[in-house]
Amino acid sequence: MLELCGIIILVLLVALICVKGISIQHQNEAMIWKEKFRKLELEHQKAYSDLKLSDNLYRQASSSLEREMLKQRVSKAYEEEFNAMGKNICTTAKSQEKINKLSVENGIKPSKHQKVNLSDSSMNALMTN
Repeated sequence: MLELCGIIILVLLVALICVKGISIQHQNEAMIWKEKFRKLELEHQKAYSDLKLSDNLYRQASSSLEREMLKQRVSKAYEEEFNAMGKNICTTAKSQEKINKLSVENGIKPSKHQKVNLSDSSMNALMTN
């Protein structure tokens, strides 16, 4: 009977050791999988943050590109307006000079209101305003 109890205790100890060994093996596997999952999660978070960063950089670049294009369109519009204004002033001055010249050639003295004498400084002042 004592031998039977000893054998049962020995079998139980071996079973306990086997179960404990299997439990430790499962824990180790679980830890390995947990570590792999944590690494994958970190990679996913890094990829997501990189994606958000690149999206933000793209938006900033896109908006700065749009701002630059808008700036160029506005400056081009100002340049066209400035050139048109300068042409109108020059055309008006040249036309008035021709009228004054023809008037003098035909013996008509131009009135003070008709006479246009634009100096370089006044021409520049008109063009910059």
